[in-house]
Amino acid sequence: MSTQIVPKIVNICEISVPIIALSDHYPVCFTRSVKSQYEPKNKHTTIQYRDYKNFDENSFLRELALQDFNAVFTSMNPDDALSSFYSIIFGLLDKHAKVRTKRVKTQFKPKWLSPEINDARYKRDFYHQKRDSKNFQIWRNKVTSLIREAKGNYYKTSIENNMNSKDIWKHLNEITNKKNNRSINEITYEGQTSDDPAKMANMFNQFFTELHRRLERNTDQTLILDKLAEHMKTKLPIDQIFKIDEINEEEVFSMLRKLNTSKSAGIDTLGPRILKLAAGQITKPLQHIINLSIRTGEFPNALKHARITPIFKKDDTSNPGNYRPISILPTLSKLFEKHIATQIRNFLDNFNILHDDQSGFRSKHSCITALTKITETWLKEIDNGNLIGTVFLDFSKAFDLVDHDILIKKLSLYHFHEISIKLLASYLKDRHQRVMIANKYSNPLPIKTGVPQGSVLGPLLFILFINDLPLQVSNSKTDIFADDTTVHTSGKDIQEIQNNLNIDVESITNWCSQNKMIINTDKSKVMLVASSHKQKSNPNLSIQIHNQLLENVEQEKLLGVFIDKSMTFTQHINYICKNVSSKIALLGRIKKFLPIPTRKLYYNSYILPVFDYCITIWGNASKTQLERVFKLQKRAARIILDKP
Repeated sequence: MSTQIVPKIVNICEISVPIIALSDHYPVCFTRSVKSQYEPKNKHTTIQYRDYKNFDENSFLRELALQDFNAVFTSMNPDDALSSFYSIIFGLLDKHAKVRTKRVKTQFKPKWLSPEINDARYKRDFYHQKRDSKNFQIWRNKVTSLIREAKGNYYKTSIENNMNSKDIWKHLNEITNKKNNRSINEITYEGQTSDDPAKMANMFNQFFTELHRRLERNTDQTLILDKLAEHMKTKLPIDQIFKIDEINEEEVFSMLRKLNTSKSAGIDTLGPRILKLAAGQITKPLQHIINLSIRTGEFPNALKHARITPIFKKDDTSNPGNYRPISILPTLSKLFEKHIATQIRNFLDNFNILHDDQSGFRSKHSCITALTKITETWLKEIDNGNLIGTVFLDFSKAFDLVDHDILIKKLSLYHFHEISIKLLASYLKDRHQRVMIANKYSNPLPIKTGVPQGSVLGPLLFILFINDLPLQVSNSKTDIFADDTTVHTSGKDIQEIQNNLNIDVESITNWCSQNKMIINTDKSKVMLVASSHKQKSNPNLSIQIHNQLLENVEQEKLLGVFIDKSMTFTQHINYICKNVSSKIALLGRIKKFLPIPTRKLYYNSYILPVFDYCITIWGNASKTQLERVFKLQKRAARIILDKP
């Protein structure tokens, strides 16, 4: 019998054992706090917004063209120059589109609800109270019929009349009950529970920033970069130096005009709409600020502040660990980063500096190319009668644990110029973040490790940081996609395979200790890949990390595809069928609301991507397994086209 009575001990408000039993059994009584599943009818939220209702773009641009940006051009410090730029822009915006505060009333009443439905509901409830079963059933059926008809007419008319893709998706999400509810009602952290937005924001920020510190490892191991230094000797002439070039006026203007105005503004509130609109007037001042930063090696501090929005993943909504932090950086930061990133990528590509085993964040590389490389190798080894020993390594918060000082040392080995290293060091250091919940900000907290989340440069700097990891492996092969690392080797003798894997995994573990990375031994797995016949005659592999045996598995999800130990892809097709079946069933239920073009949109957006993802990989499955997929496609087509 299970001893778990309630899922959360914090839900227990009071507990007692009253001595009222008539036998030797005593009742255990408790009071449990339960949240209502129903939202209140209306909620009020106070928000601040910039009022563009009467915003005259031409008037704003004319006045902007008359502004004196001399304070920007004469500044010798990027922070001062950017501050002067902000002062001019926001001064004008406050004149043409004032910041206002208003109280917003959130309505929960659906738009399809009509007086006729309300009257029918009243009569249904009336007869239910009177226990008049005959009339109750009549009006209950009437309510159901009216709601179905009202929903159908509302969604069908709305979708047919609004061919705007944003509106169509809004209606699709309503019909499918796919809620975009980001409200957070209560958080519990370090024994404290709060439902106050400002307090919750501070609790989240403390959790997100301290998470990095909790994972950090103090290591006495000396950082050894000899292998990276030797590797770079084969890639670059000794006098070849990479230096970030200044940006020209045309590039700044082009980036401004290409801004996506649907993207959110950062914590500075200067979003892409105004920057794109004012491109002709602000190109030269921004060019000066960026070039001043490049020359001085100082990244503006105002662009190093992130706004964090916690997005719920699953399980307990009051646990901050069940939320993913989404970081929004200032738009101007991303413009500057794009210029730097483009030059770094060109340098890396021109000299083939990135290791061939790395497929993440590179042009002409993808999950598909990475998986194709691995699976083709393994299938070839199986055909040759070999065994493949595989270790799937899982790194804990790898992007968040990048040590800035170590990264800077590596940039020097990559022949980055001194002033460019200074700029990137400035970009990484002294960063802060604030969490926002219900328009309430937390206090800012520093971020002392990691590459900036939500940035353009972050992923590129990460793969430079991890670029020397494959150099540690001498007896096996590695395949890496960002931080997803697979170590594998093949042969006839399982003992030799096991020895080689243990040697190389130990080398990677030492690299992690030196580079302050952490391998999650609970999530890292081992798998012996071979034909079904070979599987029967060979034991599991014994691979250790920090004296802990890694778990042997029969299948593992790698870059979104389930790979089983005999490469049959049966498990992945099971996953596809389960995933798609529920989506097709939902399409069948909502099709009455949707015209055929919108049904196709639903299929192309929700169902087809599941079929298409890495089909070149799992398409090697047996005919019997593939037939299951084809049947689902036919079922979806019949629903879309109203065919029997």
